[in-house]
Amino acid sequence: MSDYSREKGKRIKTWGVEGELKTQIEGSYEHPIMYRWLGTDPCNEHPYNLYGDIKSQPAALRDTFRENLASVKDIAHELHARGINRIVGTGLGTSQFVAQAAAAAFWKYAGIDASDVDGLEYFTNPRPYDYARLCFAVYSGSGSTVDSNRAGRLAKEKGAFILAVTSVDGSPVTQFADKKIICSGGFDTGGSDTFHYTTRLGVSIMLAIELGRLNQPGRYDYDKVLENLLAIPEKFESMFEPVEARCK
Repeated sequence: MSDYSREKGKRIKTWGVEGELKTQIEGSYEHPIMYRWLGTDPCNEHPYNLYGDIKSQPAALRDTFRENLASVKDIAHELHARGINRIVGTGLGTSQFVAQAAAAAFWKYAGIDASDVDGLEYFTNPRPYDYARLCFAVYSGSGSTVDSNRAGRLAKEKGAFILAVTSVDGSPVTQFADKKIICSGGFDTGGSDTFHYTTRLGVSIMLAIELGRLNQPGRYDYDKVLENLLAIPEKFESMFEPVEARCK
């Protein structure tokens, strides 16, 4: 496996195919066109690109927590001051799955309603939310997902507070959001969204914890819950040694 640099907010190369597209499609069996888009080399034996992406998650998660703890606390205070009583997470594919999993943390720790909605579905058929007390969280690894951003802009027009959760600062979603959370980890090398999912889910749980301190103080030992969350990268890292042989 090549030792690719995973810089925060940057792809290995600019997304897209260079050269003759038809020829590359016809040769996709030998060199899958996905890797030409990614700018990485296909790997036909262990450790595969996807394995490397999975192994990069502990560092990405650790950096995300460290770099966002202060800003997440600020966002929690903002949501509490606004009387936000519902968080709706939007996105497509993996991004929507983040919102689905994060919802339970907001129910439990923050004591507020939370749900997810497909970005295109919402834009086509917007729900009758109480927008004045709604946080509409737009999840997008690149921050450039067209349908997610269209949904976010529409919710903003209707009066929702917009939170961008992305891996690319300065991306389109950050331009119209009221607040932003920038995750670490760079981009994948094997066509997966591994750390995009992990980092965005982790920072969403962190937000639920900090919002819970304000909404329902004393209900949980929030310091302990946060401590357990921050310990996940090390626990995650320790799992690879015992599974390495099985992966091979």
